[in-house]
Amino acid sequence: MNHVYNPNDRNLLIDLIDQLPKGNITHKTIKGKDYYYHRYSENGKRFEKYIPFDQLPVFRSQIELRKTYETQLKELTSYKGNIETFKDPFDMHVLVGNRLIQWCASVSLYRHRKLYYALKDYL
Repeated sequence: MNHVYNPNDRNLLIDLIDQLPKGNITHKTIKGKDYYYHRYSENGKRFEKYIPFDQLPVFRSQIELRKTYETQLKELTSYKGNIETFKDPFDMHVLVGNRLIQWCASVSLYRHRKLYYALKDYL
């Protein structure tokens, strides 16, 4: 399966991820009441912020969407298929004009260079 890597897809995913909240939702029961918190880490410190019950479904969908985008980004950047192993069989370096003559001069002292003599006759 061939993948076509588009750097714009990667940048779009990064922008979408940055707009959504990171972390996860935790649940606590205190004195018989349910409370939900947004738990995330910044600079090695863990933070928890209370989420009102009416905002919970929207917040939960945003967290899930961020995780989906992060998975897609990981798949996009970690793909090691044909795109990285493909090598063009016709990829070559061609010298013409003065550069070719200079190259021929640099190898003219070598012995047993059949290709050089064929090239010299051509020039």
